[in-house]
Amino acid sequence: MTIDYTVTLIDLVRFNLYHASRRVLNWVIIAAGALFLSRTTPFNQPGVRVAAFFIFAICMILVLFGAVALISCVSYMPSKNRGVLGKHRLALTADALTEETPVSQGTWSWAGIPKVSRNSAYVFIYTQQNMAHIVPARSFPNRADADRFYQFVVDTWKTARVRA
Repeated sequence: MTIDYTVTLIDLVRFNLYHASRRVLNWVIIAAGALFLSRTTPFNQPGVRVAAFFIFAICMILVLFGAVALISCVSYMPSKNRGVLGKHRLALTADALTEETPVSQGTWSWAGIPKVSRNSAYVFIYTQQNMAHIVPARSFPNRADADRFYQFVVDTWKTARVRA
């Protein structure tokens, strides 16, 4: 199976936001920071501290995810990452997946893929803990084709992991 797709800066930002939102440590830091800040309020009433906790938590969420988006934009400037942004071709076989871009080519054994996931807009095939092939659902003619692609990826990945 082969799929051609284009990765944009928005796709990379959305991947980084998706990934950041699933890190438990980020949520622990937000909760601990909001708890600490809410306890430093000069008001000793429980209702005020609860409200302060939620206000600080929301502010910290906005700051964290805003920083993730900004860092993603700055880190993946097209002039620096010609193989990351732009056109990609992903060829999937029972043994491996091969990605080709205009400037690079790489092959990964399915047994070495640590994780496969998806959301409504993307299929993520992780090659490392924080790096993935980002396949946009818009690359497929319809949702059913995107679902078949994802199911093929999951089935092939699980089969390879059992054999390894």
